[in-house]
Amino acid sequence: MPTESLDPSKYVILIVDDEAIARDIFEGYLAAEGYHLVSVNSGWQALKYLEQNQVDLVLLDVMMPHMDGFEVCTRLKSNARWRQIPVILTTAFWNQEQMDRGVAAGAESFLPKPVNGNVLRTQIRLLLQPQ
Repeated sequence: MPTESLDPSKYVILIVDDEAIARDIFEGYLAAEGYHLVSVNSGWQALKYLEQNQVDLVLLDVMMPHMDGFEVCTRLKSNARWRQIPVILTTAFWNQEQMDRGVAAGAESFLPKPVNGNVLRTQIRLLLQPQ
């Protein structure tokens, strides 16, 4: 049975990372795919953006000041409006404890930094693939 193909232009990805270079790298990996990309530099900005806008996936850094990615993910997954949005957590300091915290927060995927562009694009396609 054929599956519906993914049309990236129909999807909004929210990139949340406190480091401008990381946001630029993620945008570079994804811009050519045709996704609508929105970047913010904090968890608070991400939550504020989500209050006013619909997104289809959140690419979320773990290590951020004031509110880390685990807290942002937990807030997303505890809100009925946002809980269905897939979350990919990224961090340079990945270990089993971090993975356990990510699972507990409700993240769908985890990618270590530096993120491989092909792996990122594949993960996004899998998470956004029409059912």
